[in-house]
Amino acid sequence: MEEVANQLAHERNFKAAKFLHTLSAQLHHILTAPVASIGNEKQQVYLDLIQALLDSPKDKRDKILAANKELIEPGLVQTIKKVANQALIKQDFPTANWLNQLAVELNRSWLQEHEFQSPPKDLIKKSSNYPDQKTASVPELKSRETAPLEASASDIKQNKNSEELLTSIAQSLSNLEKMISKQLKPVDTLWYLERLERAQECNWILTTQEVEQLIGFKPQCKQGTKTYERGSWIFVQTGKLGSQTAWRILKKESNKPSLQEQEEQDPWIS
Repeated sequence: MEEVANQLAHERNFKAAKFLHTLSAQLHHILTAPVASIGNEKQQVYLDLIQALLDSPKDKRDKILAANKELIEPGLVQTIKKVANQALIKQDFPTANWLNQLAVELNRSWLQEHEFQSPPKDLIKKSSNYPDQKTASVPELKSRETAPLEASASDIKQNKNSEELLTSIAQSLSNLEKMISKQLKPVDTLWYLERLERAQECNWILTTQEVEQLIGFKPQCKQGTKTYERGSWIFVQTGKLGSQTAWRILKKESNKPSLQEQEEQDPWIS
């Protein structure tokens, strides 16, 4: 897409070139942000800022963001979404909703600030060989007064190539729109519950890392027990899987026996 934008700029079609440069920057942000790696030190800076926002009154949050404008970037947006997901797991819905909305607003702000502003300097330099529009307009008008317009073969060929190029761009943009729309579908924040249901039904044994990826917290049993409870779920230690603790998943339901009764009936719980 950048190559097409450069070609359009050479043809002095700066409006189309600007559009493609801007779109290219936005697509790069959307397609690469989910896989961007964040260092531990930077991650902690993001978390400190998020915590400061949560601890501050609503009327002071904008000032805090303004004072940390250099941190408003894709990495911060990713971290906010992660913290929002953890808040949702804790059933802190007001905090989760506010953080998700904040992530959307900061992402929009970042894209607006990084839009294409002007053609690259090298393109402006290369396009300087073209005559200035003001100086070229006078002889052009005189020629129109004295003779009918005649399009040269090279002009016709160039126009045809431009039309084919724009058609190709339109098709590519249509394909990109379909691809991006699939990526930007609303995230199901309760996805982990379906995974836990399936793990329980299939009697799967999960590692500590796998459980942490699902619920956002590392399961830890109280002293003298082999169970960890989180919401409607019970995680039972069942030995080892490699170097990690293995866990079996049970679901608490009102029509089922209490945990003490389950421990008496289930040989895995002891």
